[in-house]
Parts: sequence; C-alpha cells; structure tokens
Amino acid sequence: DLPLGYESLTLTKIPVSLTTLIEDELILALPIVVKHTVCPSNEFQMRESENNNNVQNNPFHVLSSLKISK
Repeated sequence: DLPLGYESLTLTKIPVSLTTLIEDELILALPIVVKHTVCPSNEFQMRESENNNNVQNNPFHVLSSLKISK
C-alpha cells in the first residue's frame, strides 16, 4: 500500500545501486526544455539597427525571395 504518486520497485535477483537509481530518477525529473518567465537577452541576437545594415551581407538573403507570403 503505497501513497498516491509513488511507484513500487520489486527486486528479485539483480542488485541495484541506490545512488544510480536516485541519479536516474533525478535526471528523469528534469524538464526537457528550460522554462523561465522572462526570456533573457540573447548575446548573439542582432539588434534591429544592425539587422538593417547587414541584410545585404547575409548569405541567406537570396532565400528571402523564395518565401511564400500568405
């Protein structure tokens, strides 16, 4: 009789390392994606003024003509 939210682990013949079991459970409890309420500024993100000056220098600028407008 385990409280709600707990899972039983039945061991028969194979010994289990408690530290490995705890480590695995902690890794599984981590979120897949980092979550935060306010997105910090990205140091690699271009500023709007820099973006306007570097549009022609961007090697992918040619691809913008292939965009399908909806």
